[in-house]
Amino acid sequence: MNILKKYNKTKKINNLTIIWISLVLALWINFLIFGNSNFQNNLKSNILESEKNQNISDIFLEKNQNDITLKTSKDINNVDSLSLSLIYNPENVSITEIIPKLNAEIIKTWEDNWITNIILNYAENYNIKKQDKILTIKLKKKEEKTENINIINSNFTDKSWETFELTNKWITF
Repeated sequence: MNILKKYNKTKKINNLTIIWISLVLALWINFLIFGNSNFQNNLKSNILESEKNQNISDIFLEKNQNDITLKTSKDINNVDSLSLSLIYNPENVSITEIIPKLNAEIIKTWEDNWITNIILNYAENYNIKKQDKILTIKLKKKEEKTENINIINSNFTDKSWETFELTNKWITF
């Protein structure tokens, strides 16, 4: 009997300790998040910034009325050439025109059933700034159904002929 009373007393003390530590931890987290501290201000600004900038890829497609625009989310410096491949459903989507925006010569190397390979050559080393329009692609849809267009194998070559891979993102059109 003595052992059972001792066990129940120890159990109550352990439970009270867990409740006390949980309460202190909850108050500490509440103070950090909702108090007027530097941590709280940084946390709020990081959350707001992440909501604004959802393009974490280096280059991305932006949807317009009847075309898509290729843009960059970062500065890309000393660009000699930029290459990328687009994957789309050719049964419903066709590319009618590709218009470069930044003084580039466009070379459409090949077009297969599902893939179009595009290379942009710049006359001189070019600095592409954040949010610059790289090119506009005019599209024509045969049927009004949702299609995806993906960028794959995107990279750029700088003035020293070193190639850098770029992260990219798909779009629903």
